[in-house]
Amino acid sequence: MKTSASKLLANRANAKRSTGPRSVVGKHASSKNANKHGLAGSLPEGERAHSLLNTELVNDARGLGYSDEEAATLVNALQTNRSIIEAKHIAYAEKPIEDRMPNLSAERIDELLGEWMSPEVEVDPRERRHVVNMLREEVKKDNDPVARLAIKIDAHRKLMRYEQRAANSLRRAAKGQK
Repeated sequence: MKTSASKLLANRANAKRSTGPRSVVGKHASSKNANKHGLAGSLPEGERAHSLLNTELVNDARGLGYSDEEAATLVNALQTNRSIIEAKHIAYAEKPIEDRMPNLSAERIDELLGEWMSPEVEVDPRERRHVVNMLREEVKKDNDPVARLAIKIDAHRKLMRYEQRAANSLRRAAKGQK
């Protein structure tokens, strides 16, 4: 499907305005985005070097004509792809029933908050309502199968970006063969 000239110009104008975070706090927060799933980079060398499986994979890659460095790069790319696949499976795993919040009304949540809080702690009623509403939303998510599926789909969607990056890395590593 072709993009019209006006749409293309509008997209480019929007892209120029989208510069990402500007504050130090915002930049720091966005730099941690890739670490949410633990897929941002490879494991420390020490952890990989001691793995018997990695050693065997590196030896296999060397047997196929890769140099030591190329073989290590290829194995790291393979392990990253494997961790992404595992993360996708975990993202689709159902939250255990015992970990879900029971289906409570806002009034019951408010009562429980009152029981849990120390009597000498004074909380602004607005703040307490806000906490009750936040907990109620979590209760709804935990007890609504459609909401749970939406959370799984969102996690899967986010992991797809890492999967594409890892696949490209693996492709580049595999092309390093002499």
